[in-house]
Amino acid sequence: ALTGWRIRLEPVALTTPWRQLHTARLARRPVTGRVVGRTQRGLRVEVLGLYALLTSPLTERGAGEELEVRITRMDADEGRIFVSDRLVATGQLGLPLGPA
Repeated sequence: ALTGWRIRLEPVALTTPWRQLHTARLARRPVTGRVVGRTQRGLRVEVLGLYALLTSPLTERGAGEELEVRITRMDADEGRIFVSDRLVATGQLGLPLGPA
């Protein structure tokens, strides 16, 4: 009331990016993320404007680097998202790379 600003808080689980990540998680579809920094627990990754934690990266990643991740866990109560850079196998056979 002192500033004249109106602040509207919305649960993270009701946001469009959260729903998109939830859909990708259920479909086991990878999403593109960008490394924004490092924490004691792992890499901080931005995915659709939300921040996620990549706890065991397969390779060293630098800030600003894009990577494909899959959503492993989402906690709406704490607003936490956990991702993995280990993509799920699709079960499809790869195409031959050389002449047959």
